[in-house]
Amino acid sequence: MGKPSFIIIGSERCGTTSLYHNICQHPKVYKAYTKEIEFFNRYYDRGESWYHMQFDNKRPGMITGEATPEYFWNPAAALRMWYYNQNLKLILITRHPEEAIKSRYNQQVVRNCENLSFQQALAFEKVRIAGDIERALTLPYCYYPALYAEHAYKDRYDFDKHIHYWKKFDLLVVSLEDLKAKPNEVMNSVFLHIRLDYYQGRWLHMNKGVDPANDDLCAA
Repeated sequence: MGKPSFIIIGSERCGTTSLYHNICQHPKVYKAYTKEIEFFNRYYDRGESWYHMQFDNKRPGMITGEATPEYFWNPAAALRMWYYNQNLKLILITRHPEEAIKSRYNQQVVRNCENLSFQQALAFEKVRIAGDIERALTLPYCYYPALYAEHAYKDRYDFDKHIHYWKKFDLLVVSLEDLKAKPNEVMNSVFLHIRLDYYQGRWLHMNKGVDPANDDLCAA
């Protein structure tokens, strides 16, 4: 069984898919069986052995990692990760909050997970998510904050609030805007962070979302 050397902890609709697949272009990186394993927030009760089974260990001299963007806003995930390995190399990718919020809302509409208007969803956000994160921290079992996962918009992209959970880790923060504008520079800062050599790849921009209101493409 393998163990991850790096984890992209978030954030959703900010380019985690593109970033992860770009990292995996490096000849010394191999992909996990699934990009989003969700161990530290959803499947923690399955144990570390199950987690390690999500990575191939038959590649000497190479490293692996995963990308679960829901980790970022879940303080329970940060605590569990700290107990697991304090030396993990973590990466956060951000995006202009207003664009990220709208992209997330559009995604929920397309998934048939949101039946309120955009303005209503923001207005009722606090009511819908009230107490859900607190339950994840206080209940004596692995509680997944599904209400928050489905209905948090503005709070989800309060980067200053959530980054507090991760300050103890070796964390690199990059932005989607920079990844698109200067991909080689950003990708090699990532490789340096996870202790890999310079690499020139064919950088991808993947998993774009569609705005159901006007059919315009909005970046993932």
